[in-house]
Amino acid sequence: MPDDVATTPTPTPATSPQPPQTPPPSQTPAVSQPNDPVIASVREAAKLLVERRKEKQAQAQQKPERDITAPDQPEQAAPPQEEPAEPSGDAPQLEPEQAPPIEPPGSWTAEARQRFSELPPELQSYVMERENARDTEVRRRQQEVADFMRQMAPEQQAMMQARAQYEAVLPALVQKLQASMNSEFADIRTVEDVKRMASDDPLRYTRYDAAMKEAVALQNEQYQASQRQAQEYVTNWQRYADDQDRRFAEKVPEFSDPQKAEALQKLAITTLENDYGFSLPEMQAGWAGAFRDFRIQQMILDATRYRQLVKNKPQPSRSLPPVQRPGVARGPEAASQSQIQALDQQLDKTGNVRDAAKLLSARRRAGR
Repeated sequence: MPDDVATTPTPTPATSPQPPQTPPPSQTPAVSQPNDPVIASVREAAKLLVERRKEKQAQAQQKPERDITAPDQPEQAAPPQEEPAEPSGDAPQLEPEQAPPIEPPGSWTAEARQRFSELPPELQSYVMERENARDTEVRRRQQEVADFMRQMAPEQQAMMQARAQYEAVLPALVQKLQASMNSEFADIRTVEDVKRMASDDPLRYTRYDAAMKEAVALQNEQYQASQRQAQEYVTNWQRYADDQDRRFAEKVPEFSDPQKAEALQKLAITTLENDYGFSLPEMQAGWAGAFRDFRIQQMILDATRYRQLVKNKPQPSRSLPPVQRPGVARGPEAASQSQIQALDQQLDKTGNVRDAAKLLSARRRAGR
């Protein structure tokens, strides 16, 4: 550098050096050119450089100081968030919200319900889904069967009527065929007669064999019809008896207890036999018929209880009237008269005004 250029020491800023900042376009110095008239000499250039350094130093002093050891952070940093305080041992702990318990079906037994409550919630939910799906399928099948039975009801009724009509005429058909055979084959009595007819008159034997087969078939059908009718009667009667017994148990709760029911039945049998004269066979026949009606059962039970109440009715105690002293009973008039006499004697003795007032009041009450 030439000697005529003044060397000005660069002042050290108080704060740490800042990165160079680009000045506004209006303050950006023009680059010196060799033929620039503004910067004519090296001295003027040095002065301009010194002034520029002073401006940067002044700008650096106006900014807040920063710690040079701290890393650069954005100007607008988010406020630090406070860490949640750890709960103390005395503070109540909030339990997580629990799902409502899953209830098993009401048709399950107590043991099954207890075992269901011991299952995990996930397994309970799965079991209930399967149970609901099964119930839905069962109801759907039941509805299908009910619809089918409803559609088949007219046809089934017509078939039952036709079968009943046929079974009703079966005995007449058997008798008619038997009479026809006795008329045409009256001479056939033994097996030897049948063999002789087969060898001597094959055509007649053919008719005889066909008639015998028809008679056997009709007899089998009649037997099967009677068996089926007996079975239907037993089934229908059992259904009727169960229904009547159930309705009677609803009216009489004591029959829900087997011991009480047995005691009442024995008492009813004894009452019907001793008080009403029914024999044991008659009671058995009635129990298989009219006695099974729940209303008749109630009447028998009421009669039994009434008979027992009459037999065990306590005798009323005879209470005698209290003994009175001999003499004529005194009426209210005699009592008032004796009171007036007593007050009169008292007034004679004392001559007091109060006794006179009492005597006057007693006479007025007596109407004198």
